[in-house]
Amino acid sequence: MHTKRPFGILPLALSRYGRLLRRRIVHICLCLLPLLTGCVPTQTKYLPAPRVLIPATLLGDCQVPVIPEHMTWGDSVLLNEQLLLALEQCNQDKAALRQIETMNNPRHTAK
Repeated sequence: MHTKRPFGILPLALSRYGRLLRRRIVHICLCLLPLLTGCVPTQTKYLPAPRVLIPATLLGDCQVPVIPEHMTWGDSVLLNEQLLLALEQCNQDKAALRQIETMNNPRHTAK
């Protein structure tokens, strides 16, 4: 004797719906998991920058040309040229020192 159930299809439909619902919940959880791990605060650690060493050529004395005791007008012109070249080289060295100092201390820029 086999009795017919009036709702014989209902348990089958619920089991299919239940599997589909579980699968959707799993997909939703998998999508939300990266969002939860993305909210973890990170700690920023600042490291001091290495200082740039100043080359010894910039720290050396400026070469001053020798001034002879007896000069002609032509020698005087050549001496003036040598003195101006020495002054220009010293100014370039000082500009390079200022640039290195600016790189070492970026907050305190030279005016």
